[in-house]
Amino acid sequence: MPGWCLVALAIAPGLWLLKYHRDHDRTQPEPARLVWGVFLLSVGTCAAAALAETLLGAGTLEGAATWSKGLYAFLVIGPVEEAAKLYPVWRVSRRPEFDETIDGLVYGAASGAGFACVENLAYVLEHGFVTGLFRAALSVPFHVFTAALLGYGLAQWRLAGRAWAVPAAFLATSALHGLYDFSLFVQVPGAPGPGLLVPPLATVALAWGGTRALAASSLQSRLRHAAPGPASAGVEPPAEPDAPLAPWRRTFNLWACVGFALASLGTGGLFVLGLAALHATGQQPPGSAWLQALLAAIPFAAAAGFVRQAMRL
Repeated sequence: MPGWCLVALAIAPGLWLLKYHRDHDRTQPEPARLVWGVFLLSVGTCAAAALAETLLGAGTLEGAATWSKGLYAFLVIGPVEEAAKLYPVWRVSRRPEFDETIDGLVYGAASGAGFACVENLAYVLEHGFVTGLFRAALSVPFHVFTAALLGYGLAQWRLAGRAWAVPAAFLATSALHGLYDFSLFVQVPGAPGPGLLVPPLATVALAWGGTRALAASSLQSRLRHAAPGPASAGVEPPAEPDAPLAPWRRTFNLWACVGFALASLGTGGLFVLGLAALHATGQQPPGSAWLQALLAAIPFAAAAGFVRQAMRL
């Protein structure tokens, strides 16, 4: 296949996902120069992340014990790559244009797209067309949606004073990133390893959570910036917002959502690690691959829902 086709295959998915997020920011679209500035800065942080991972032992993984690969995935790859995507959004979050919750999602998607395009380009040029197809469906959306959730956490901190949202989003995305990569490390030739299950499941869960957050933020933005006055003909005015919760009840609900989200992530993580252990020892887990996928998807989807609910409080 011509080289230019592989380059197009590598960068098109990330650019399309960035456009998808920007298209939902209709009320006060972010300046293109800032969006593309975040994109380009993330290209640089991707290179920095690759260097950091190399210095921290990426070249020693071949033939390493499973537990060693797990530690590297969870303690190095996840935090390093998520931090690399978080930094460009943090830089732009200090600007006055960063004034809506949806802005965090847009700039986060820009950062994730820049990171994914560079990483994807390296993999596709080395491994070819089929790798590009798989990564277009799995790895690229994973990077974009995790970065969008990081941006959402930053927006909650900058605009609503919820300082806990940034570390919560960072820990959640780093943990999912670690699961993603660890599942790839422990695949066994000839076995339908969990690497075939975790990436799409994590991506679907985060895509669902990110899309819900995006839709809710778009609605809030439209209502907030709508001019007061009589309702247009044939259009009912928006319902009055619910009365705010008492402080103690809000705090209780907040920590309950955070606790349930962490418990759901832990449950999903333990289930996936159990599958990984069985495959690594050459054993076949009970049930079909579809059943395993369904059982693994439930806790991750629940975690995304609890995180979304916590951020609405």
